This record gives sequence, structure tokens and C-alpha cells, in this order.
Amino acid sequence: MAQVLRSAALYLERHGWIQGCYYDGTTGVFTPPACLVGAIGMVCYGGPVDAPAEHRTDPGYPDFEQAVLHLDRYLLVEDGSESYEFNDARGRTLEQVTHVLRDAATRPAEELLDALRAINEMNDRLAESGVTVEQIVSLLNGGDFR
Repeated sequence: MAQVLRSAALYLERHGWIQGCYYDGTTGVFTPPACLVGAIGMVCYGGPVDAPAEHRTDPGYPDFEQAVLHLDRYLLVEDGSESYEFNDARGRTLEQVTHVLRDAATRPAEELLDALRAINEMNDRLAESGVTVEQIVSLLNGGDFR
């Protein structure tokens, strides 16, 4: 999984990065610019495929699924987003995308799962307490707790 993520970052640096679709189909090349998930697909499948997450019978699918799942866990913990949302965010840069891919590759899966469990527990406690996110944000911004 870590090698897939590092290879996807390298693919994007070599062939280009895009937003809004998996691959730039207008280039006419076998290695077109790709989005974050498209680059993972290129690494796992060896070429561009329509809807990479739908190729469940391809031998590369388990590696694809594991890499995207790990990346989504990383992004949920670090950014509060998931891979498609992160890739397509306005103002996003290639450097940010490749950094996330490489940093996610260094993070152990169990560390991310522990962080997600802690976030879920905190959310459950907040829900039980009746405190709203707006109240917490107001308090953190120096407001009062109303």
C-alpha cells in the first residue's frame, strides 16, 4: 500500500495532475494527467480505466482498494475530507496532493484507525452532552458559550 501511494505521487509529478475527472482524455497518450485516485488506478491497473473503483475483478483491485482506503483514513484524520473531495478542492495544488500521498504512505494503518476511533468517541460524547459544534467554535474564537 505504501509503495502504491508513493508511486502515485511520482506518476502525478511525471505525467501531470488534474481535477474533476480521473484522467485527461484529451491528450491521446497512454499516460495522461490524472487525479489523485486516477494516479492510484494507473499504478494498480497499469493504464487508465473508467471508474477505477468499479474494477473489482481486476487483479490490481485489492491494491487499489487498500491504497484508497488508507488514503481516505489519513485524509479524514488530517484534513476532514476524503480523496475525491481533497483532490477537487478549489485552490488545491499538485504539491499538496503529492505531499499527502507520500505522508499517508508513512503512516501506519493502526495509528489512523486509533485516531478515527478517538474522533468518533469525542463526537459521541459531544452529541450526548448537547453541546453544538457552533458553540465550540464560538468558544474557541473567544466568544461566550450560549
